[in-house]
Amino acid sequence: MIQQDLIDLIGLKVTDEKLIAFFNKHGLKQPKSCTPNNAWLSVDDKANNVTYSFAYKVIRDGFYPYRKEGRNWVTYLTRVGFVNESTIRKKKDTKPDSFWNVSPNPQTPMNEMVKHFDRVKHEEAFNYLHCEKDYGPDKKICVQYNTEDDALSAYWVKLEEHREVFAHFKFKRGEYDYDIQLHGMIIKWLFDNQYLALDKSVYENPLPNNTEAVLTFVQDHLKGRLFDNQLSATESKLFYFLTYLRSAKVFETATGEGVSFYLPELATKAAGIYDTYQAARSNSIASTDDIIRTIVFDDAHYAAFSKALTENYTLFKTLIAALKKLNAAPDIFRPYIS
Repeated sequence: MIQQDLIDLIGLKVTDEKLIAFFNKHGLKQPKSCTPNNAWLSVDDKANNVTYSFAYKVIRDGFYPYRKEGRNWVTYLTRVGFVNESTIRKKKDTKPDSFWNVSPNPQTPMNEMVKHFDRVKHEEAFNYLHCEKDYGPDKKICVQYNTEDDALSAYWVKLEEHREVFAHFKFKRGEYDYDIQLHGMIIKWLFDNQYLALDKSVYENPLPNNTEAVLTFVQDHLKGRLFDNQLSATESKLFYFLTYLRSAKVFETATGEGVSFYLPELATKAAGIYDTYQAARSNSIASTDDIIRTIVFDDAHYAAFSKALTENYTLFKTLIAALKKLNAAPDIFRPYIS
């Protein structure tokens, strides 16, 4: 077994003959298909200190939307840990140097290891140094160091995936489409500010303030959903802002205050029905859904909603900048950060 063997398995289905043969050769338990209750599973190769991770929820063209073959979800090998992360600090990896034919041995000092990678960044929110190297069109080799010391905490290869902003069902009519007009207005706001990674010619034709027109646009130009790679590369904080719109979880600022960017709250405030919405929240979710349905995607509602989005996005970037300053990278990592 060499490193290249493991990399070549990434992206294969659990039913692929090549994957099955490899697992048989190395005496490993054959993985099963994932279920909705078990979206991922792993297989440990204790003899070689390697972990194989499988999932059916793969956010990437060719794998998305998730689908079934018969009764089973189509499941793929999406990640291989070159070292077992649960024992990495307790047990030294003993694979021979001949195994490491693509990237350095994990015993390599950090200052030498990072030279191998294309991108090195400090993750302020989680306090670790993360390094990535592209491998072919669809894979990444990654290594991670803990900020408490310069010790390796993870080392793996993965299928490159995108991050889902809004799933395809958010742009389809159905029983639970009570907020479809809000997602339509977000797309319109992204379009109006040219925050979408689209050809400039697409922006030459204005997008109407109308839900059905925007739903058609999403199908024609965004493949019926929104991933992070469809957002403008110049707006580095936009994905995170849109993520907070989806969540009722408050954003904790550098001073410890909580700020909400939750979409239903933002939208009802812009529409002037926030008090009604809040009163309904104490009764039932269904009643809040009915209130949100009353917000119509028209010129007047969009003008107020768009203004609120712009103001909140500006605030979000300001708060992120303050948080980043508070959680600056430790001195030990600064020479390596891209």
